Amino acid sequence: MIAEWKTLEFSRVSGPSIIVQPETSWRFLFWRGAQYVACIDLGDNVWFTPEWLEVNSPDDHHCYEPIMDKKCRYSHAEILERGDARARVKWHYVCCNIKYEVFHGNTEADEYYTIYPDGVATRQLVAWPGDKNAKGGNPNFWQVLEYILINGIGSRPDNVLDPEAAFVFMNEKGEKIVFKWPLPTEEHTPLCKLHPGN
Repeated sequence: MIAEWKTLEFSRVSGPSIIVQPETSWRFLFWRGAQYVACIDLGDNVWFTPEWLEVNSPDDHHCYEPIMDKKCRYSHAEILERGDARARVKWHYVCCNIKYEVFHGNTEADEYYTIYPDGVATRQLVAWPGDKNAKGGNPNFWQVLEYILINGIGSRPDNVLDPEAAFVFMNEKGEKIVFKWPLPTEEHTPLCKLHPGN
């Protein structure tokens, strides 16, 4: 298992990245070109991310999240541990808008990824909702998870997704919830309503 800093190019943009390569066909990336957002490189110019901490308010039209930090003023990543048994990466960021104003003055988060040789990984998000000022207003949500597929130049979701099983949730018992592609409108209902017993 390898965890190292390397220069990475994606969609004609080049920059430093932490690359963690387990004993699998996929790898984990923390690339400056994506504000060090944790991504999984699935191959064929397709990445996936479980997103990050994001906040918004009806009092403010801005979105506050680490991807607004295009200059990486606040966002950085570091390798905490690397070895045969696992690799650990820490990603630190703030929730800012495109003007680099931080929600409530000091809203920030640390994410810790522990990655194992079989490609299984855990994500721990530790967040500090800001209290320095009222910038951004009263939050109406604190989003911590959204599944995002990132397609590089020349790649489209229609070309890489299995239309019969585009997204599959599975528990340790092997029970599955399968979503087709494209998603039918009624399946945009929250999962807890579609599958209340799971």
